[in-house]
Amino acid sequence: MVKQAVEVAENGKIRCDACPVMCYIAEGRSGACDRYANEGGDLIRVDPLTIIEGTVSSGGKIVPFMPDHPEDEWNGDLVNARKPFITAVGAGTTYPDYKPAPFIVSQKQNGVDMVTVVTEGIFS
Repeated sequence: MVKQAVEVAENGKIRCDACPVMCYIAEGRSGACDRYANEGGDLIRVDPLTIIEGTVSSGGKIVPFMPDHPEDEWNGDLVNARKPFITAVGAGTTYPDYKPAPFIVSQKQNGVDMVTVVTEGIFS
């Protein structure tokens, strides 16, 4: 579980700054997104962050991309289909809140450094 210490307002609510909505969250409640909650004055992430390599190594199930086609059949393959490839598709942004993205990852693909910046502002 990810915890983040935050300032407590006079009424006991804490302010979440994960997105531009800036919720004030009462003890034991979650914000409008249901992703972050107030647990004892700490801002916690309700849903755990899932990393695909961790899911695979622990025997978890993932949904394959184009499962009916062997890797060699699709000559438009931009990445190695047998290796997880991180993208920010559907991740959203924290605009207009210009704070740094919480996840910046990279991997080398065919000699090129691929960098992906992933944020979580679902109300953007």
